[in-house]
Amino acid sequence: MNVKTYQYLAEIYNHLMEDIDYKEWAEYLYDLISEYIDEDPNILELACGSCTLTKEMKNYFDHIIATDFSKEMLFESKPSITRICCDMKSLPFKEKFDVIFSAFDSVNYLLSEEDLVKMLKEVHTILEDEGIFTFDVSLEANSLNNVELLNRKGKFNSIEFVQKSEYDKENKIHYNKFELLTKDGEVIKETHKQKIYSLDQYYKAFKETGFFVMEALDSFSFEDLTSASERAQFVLKKERD
Repeated sequence: MNVKTYQYLAEIYNHLMEDIDYKEWAEYLYDLISEYIDEDPNILELACGSCTLTKEMKNYFDHIIATDFSKEMLFESKPSITRICCDMKSLPFKEKFDVIFSAFDSVNYLLSEEDLVKMLKEVHTILEDEGIFTFDVSLEANSLNNVELLNRKGKFNSIEFVQKSEYDKENKIHYNKFELLTKDGEVIKETHKQKIYSLDQYYKAFKETGFFVMEALDSFSFEDLTSASERAQFVLKKERD
């Protein structure tokens, strides 16, 4: 993914996500976090994008650092939010956090089990012993049931766009392909890939990196995860010796 390409997608990203209720999402995460942390925690967000969810989370928590691999996405956010550009597989922090979270399938962008384990090891290193790591992932049922929902086109900020969603069931990769036409007539093509892991693969990675699953939920609810779930919300804590 080149910088110039992502520069244009960053400009229309919030438009693409306009149907997402970030206020409700933040309330859900607040309720989830409050089950484990009863004082004002030190929070780290991974893959925050344009910090829209971060802004809503700030209504509940004072101390949040937002991180993303794309500085173009971070530039779309408000400067009042503490933002750091970094890779979730190589986190540049010496301090430890009470809560680390990631939202909206960001973990699915780790395309190999090796990278998934790297990220979990990094989180384990900077998570307080009694802290939690919570994140959601897209499961195969989501790709199978909803593959065509993101086939769309439109125009925003003088940029015309076409998005096509495809699922490669054999290789367990979900593709979102974008073609952007800028106001200057330049055509930009970009492909986003997400790895659709099985639950067994997640549990194997958790065990390998010293995490215990406190909760595995059907996303946006407090109901237990099932084989029919389209998305999972995990809450992890460090295993005790």
